[in-house]
Amino acid sequence: MPGIRFRGILVSAALAVLPVFAAPAVSSAGDDPGTSVLEVRFSQSASLRGDEASLRAATEPALDRVEQLFERIGTISAEPLAAGVSQAESTALARRASRLSGAMTTNMADWYRVEVPAGTEADALDALRNSGQVAYAGRAPVALPPPVTPDFSPGQLHLDMAPTGIGAEYGETEPRVRGGGVTVVDLEYYWTRTHEDLQLPASSDIGGGEYVQYTAFDDEHGTAVFGILNADDNGFGVTGIVPEATMKGISPTMAPDFGYNPAGALTYLADKLSPGDVVLIEQQADGPGPGPSDYVPMEWNQASFDAIRQLGDLGIVVVETGGNGGYDLDSPAMLGRFNRANRDSEAIVVGAGDSVTHAPLWFTSHGSRIDLQGYGNNLVTTGSNGDLQGPGPGEKDIRYTSSFDGTSGAGPVVAGAVAAVLSYLKATGQPPLDADQLVGLLRSTGTPQASPELGQIGPLPDIPAAIATIQGSLPTVSITGPGDGLTFDFNSAHFLGLTCGTGAGPDLESCLARDQGPDGETNLVTGDRLPTDQPGTHTLTATATNELGLTATDTVTYEVGPGCFADGVRLASVQPRGAKVKLLGAADPSSAGRQARILRAGKRAGTATVTGDGRIEATVSAPKSKRLRPGTRYRLVVGGSRSNPMKPSGAVRVLSRKPLPDADLIKGKLAGVRKQGRFTLRARPLCGGPATSRQVSFNRSGVFSVRIGFTSATRTFSIRRSGGEVPLPVVMPAARFITGRRFIFDAAPG
Repeated sequence: MPGIRFRGILVSAALAVLPVFAAPAVSSAGDDPGTSVLEVRFSQSASLRGDEASLRAATEPALDRVEQLFERIGTISAEPLAAGVSQAESTALARRASRLSGAMTTNMADWYRVEVPAGTEADALDALRNSGQVAYAGRAPVALPPPVTPDFSPGQLHLDMAPTGIGAEYGETEPRVRGGGVTVVDLEYYWTRTHEDLQLPASSDIGGGEYVQYTAFDDEHGTAVFGILNADDNGFGVTGIVPEATMKGISPTMAPDFGYNPAGALTYLADKLSPGDVVLIEQQADGPGPGPSDYVPMEWNQASFDAIRQLGDLGIVVVETGGNGGYDLDSPAMLGRFNRANRDSEAIVVGAGDSVTHAPLWFTSHGSRIDLQGYGNNLVTTGSNGDLQGPGPGEKDIRYTSSFDGTSGAGPVVAGAVAAVLSYLKATGQPPLDADQLVGLLRSTGTPQASPELGQIGPLPDIPAAIATIQGSLPTVSITGPGDGLTFDFNSAHFLGLTCGTGAGPDLESCLARDQGPDGETNLVTGDRLPTDQPGTHTLTATATNELGLTATDTVTYEVGPGCFADGVRLASVQPRGAKVKLLGAADPSSAGRQARILRAGKRAGTATVTGDGRIEATVSAPKSKRLRPGTRYRLVVGGSRSNPMKPSGAVRVLSRKPLPDADLIKGKLAGVRKQGRFTLRARPLCGGPATSRQVSFNRSGVFSVRIGFTSATRTFSIRRSGGEVPLPVVMPAARFITGRRFIFDAAPG
């Protein structure tokens, strides 16, 4: 490959860097007739990952194989797909999304855009797929023009009350549905933010110069979408469904040269939004057919699917237009990509219904994957062709239309209803609903579609009916008592307090918590005791159900350690603190509440109370004589049990202790260290059994970090280095709550 140097330099013993071809940004397939762009996701087993400037591998042989592969397929250039998002940022996003969702989220740093000569893409794809290093390889999506909108009769009917419209005019009497507190982002080619009925700040273009508006499709399509959602309620022009929402836009085109990259733009958004915000995808993909109108939802493209799923896992609601190809998404031609049993992007997919009949329009995608419908014709809004006002080239700021349509029109109608519900929840102090919950609510309360024999596009949302359901039918369920990070000992008594409120609606049908322990399932009601007399892992599930059959469920897992009497009591560390000495120890959890006597040189120096998890902490005065302070021995006595003797030592200290769901992250510092190295960390169970050891690295200042997880026994720790052993001033308790999700929640539709 003349002119391209993929071999990098070795930056450490285990890391090599593959420089990216220093050329303008890669164009999408079709932009340069001489090239084609592929999207490639490297497999985890290949240990390959991209960032802004390089492809990285755990070993140099892995890069050798990539170099050979790229040479074989004739690669012109390669670059990370998610431009503007660093490897570290992408990894953090994927981990956060996985933690929040409980499922594995694709790391978008695994995706690369590879440019090859036109006409070679089929062979290149075969080579990539058969390389053993690639999890997915496919053609990059191409930029498609916005759907052509037919001319229909005017009327802003979508704002009317059901069954005509979605009831957005309800906001005149209920201001909490007007979008306050919710950010809506439209993935769009072009829009006029200075339109007289929008007046958006420059910051509303969220692309930050990485993703720029594409003026080749300067047809005011985006301005029309913005107007449906967010046009000012100012007494002239039109009014948006959620005029008080924070409206933003991002283009799927990359700077400095046009490169169509919707997955990258969606990834760019991920850390700039919060749970309960909304992303509207006003794009469609080139589907499986050969025709010029081969339009399907954007998630047809795998990279876009992964980026959409990541947003959903982060709690951001994605509304996706269904596309104007007229396809049945359940047909074999769709290859099962819109079958939720095969894969689920968590997006709300929208079809286009007739503004009068609510039947599917001829051009709309349809099928089981379509969740809801919006107006597909007769939409009055800002921008577009200007058939109402301002059709001239210099009249963008005053342009209005009565003929905006397609799934492009249906998308913002549904996104507006979604934002209205989310703004009400936020205004009333309730947590946001996720996409599945919103679909369940809006489908159960919406205006049914007509002519189902023409294909499923779902009901038309009804905002007042949805809010009435939230107000009158969904009970608020609170669970108090055991909480995040609470520790408790063997056979201790804790209580689950479960309170069910009904508000103005009907009584709650059921409200319960279940314990799944070693001896089977136990139903708990308000005031029942949490079982702590059965060692092991237990799971509590709280469920609320109303008379409509809507449910909300949440769980918490906790671990109970066994009672133990192997040592009775152990002194873990004695730390000098000037004229004071701090002691840290542990006793059998059955000793909780008892007094521990502190002996110094055999004489009583103070007392401390054993905590519920068996820990003992105390600070006593040091001997007045400085000569006696270093060599004085200390002991703990609980009942008839005496601990090991121990002298004060400042050889190691704890800098910070961060509690995690199932462990603690300890940051410490060794004294007298001048170069980096390793030490052996030994964990000694108080309840008996073998000690465990592992190696821990520290830097040249002696600073180290170590994750210490919870088991079913109280443990103390020591550090062995250079033949000596010193205590680590840390005690891990016998039991602790391990929570994956919150344990206080509001009932929501399921």
